[in-house]
Amino acid sequence: DADELAARRFFDAWSAGDPAAARRWGTSAAIEQIFDLPAARAAELRFTGCTPTEAGYSCRWTSPEGASLTLAVTGSGDAARVTSATYAPAR
Repeated sequence: DADELAARRFFDAWSAGDPAAARRWGTSAAIEQIFDLPAARAAELRFTGCTPTEAGYSCRWTSPEGASLTLAVTGSGDAARVTSATYAPAR
């Protein structure tokens, strides 16, 4: 889905340890939030989908152990940008 592109590319940039690539898809605040997490964590996370929100959409990755990463995206298409990255560790 085209609306998932910004979130997926942002996630891929983080998992590759490439903040410069992440700048194309996310805001400075979101980049700071996600790059505070070790990129190695990406290996445990699987994309579970996006849901519409008032501002755009929310995309989520989860691990089998229950950890989750939620990327909030504002806008759509070429104007879509990840505006926040929230990680919740497994309980």
